[in-house]
Amino acid sequence: AMVERVCTGLVTAERFLLSHAWDASDPGLDPALRSFVTTAELRSQWQKIRQEALRAKGAGWVLELLCDAGAQLELDEFWQTHLTAEAMASTMRNAVGDTFQLL
Repeated sequence: AMVERVCTGLVTAERFLLSHAWDASDPGLDPALRSFVTTAELRSQWQKIRQEALRAKGAGWVLELLCDAGAQLELDEFWQTHLTAEAMASTMRNAVGDTFQLL
């Protein structure tokens, strides 16, 4: 039950991040929140670019753009540290009861 709550929270947070306009230059923004909004704005933009790249090109296209001669990176490997909430939730759901879950 706890893992499912966490998974649902991750997906909900990502949806919120991607569906809201973040404007750190808003003059009405509380100065204490400016850093948070700046981070949310950048993360939201990055996540949208990443998702669009995956939709537009699919795995493997980054080889030409990002790899040195002879390197064999795939898009999935490149994005490994930038998983979507759905991918993280799926991984956690599949690991319930597994030793991996404790790591």
